[in-house]
Amino acid sequence: MRTPSTPLITLLVLFATPAAAEQRCALTLLHFNIQYVAGGCEGMAEELGLDTGDYDWSEEAMEDAIIVESFVPLLGMLERHPDWTVTFEMQGLMLEVLAERHPAELDRLRTLAKAGQAEIASLHFSDQLFLAYPKEDLARSIEINQAIFDELDM
Repeated sequence: MRTPSTPLITLLVLFATPAAAEQRCALTLLHFNIQYVAGGCEGMAEELGLDTGDYDWSEEAMEDAIIVESFVPLLGMLERHPDWTVTFEMQGLMLEVLAERHPAELDRLRTLAKAGQAEIASLHFSDQLFLAYPKEDLARSIEINQAIFDELDM
């Protein structure tokens, strides 16, 4: 069975090699958009005339695939290289999904964050809230996001 597409991950890496060849610098920002799978793909394959076994994924199955296939390997990479650091940009919704269905991975992320190895940049709970009232929606999204960060000790 084919797995769903992984989220858009923006990776910016800059390597600078000064006169001393042993010095290197890398800048990373890994951006996860778990909210873009809202509703999943259930029923879409049939409408498009595709094999439903390949594309008929629920919202939860797609979120879980994003976490398992693209996020968890990054946690392992950091654990294997304790001198590496990274910034993860993710919405509070992804932290909420981690807490609900992937608590061990949330614990791993928290450990890396508290050790200073992973920075978590998060501006709001989810892009799904920006609809009719953007200013009010953003304010509420920020409040929800902060509450999630506080509750999860992130």
